[in-house]
Amino acid sequence: AYVAEQPYPEGTGMHALIVRNVSKAMALLSAAFYRFPQDDLFLVGFTGTKGKTTSAYFLKGMLDQLNGGRTALLSSVNNILGPAPEDTFKSSLTTPESLDFQRMLSLIRDNGLGIATTEISSQAYQVSRVYGEHFDFGVFLNIGPDHISEREHPTMEDYLACKIALLENSETAIICRDTAYFDTVYAAAKAKAKCVLVVGIEQEGCDYVA
Repeated sequence: AYVAEQPYPEGTGMHALIVRNVSKAMALLSAAFYRFPQDDLFLVGFTGTKGKTTSAYFLKGMLDQLNGGRTALLSSVNNILGPAPEDTFKSSLTTPESLDFQRMLSLIRDNGLGIATTEISSQAYQVSRVYGEHFDFGVFLNIGPDHISEREHPTMEDYLACKIALLENSETAIICRDTAYFDTVYAAAKAKAKCVLVVGIEQEGCDYVA
C-alpha cells in the first residue's frame, strides 16, 4: 500500500490512500503505527528564536533531580531516549521528522521514561512534523526575525503563526512576558489552551516572577 496526494501508475494493483496533505498524513500515521506514545508520556515543548536548547536542558536537569535521571530529551544537540549509553546520540534536526519523532517517543515510553522535554522549531509546524501532537506544557520563549528568508519563513506573520501553533496544541501554555508580539501570542494561547501562564522578570501582569 502507499500514501500519496495523487494516484501513481506504478502503484496499480496496490491499495492507495489518497490524501490532501501527505506530510500531515505521515504525522498521523506515524503516531498510530507506534501506538500513540504521547498518550503514555508527559510531553513538554519549547519554542523560541533563542533559548530552546538551554531551556530544555535546564528543565531536564531539574526533573532528573526529582526522578532519578529518568527524563528524556529531544534537542538540537543530543537526543536522550533512555538510560543506556546507546540511548544518547547526536541530533540531526532540532525537531525530528514525524516518523522519527514518533519512533523516538515510543523508545522513551518503552524505556520507562515518563517525561520528555523537547525543542519544537517553527519549521516543525511549517512542514507538519508534529501535526496532531498534543503537549502537556508548551513554552513560548521569544521571537525575532532570524528565520525570515526564502528558504525558511517567507514573512514574519508565517513565522509567528508556526511558533504560536505549539501553544494552540498544548494543555498548558507558558509565555515569557517580554516576548515580542506578546498580545498576539497571549490571545492565541487563551483561545486554545486550557491554562495560560505568564512568566517574567520583575514585570507586572505575570503569574510567576523570577
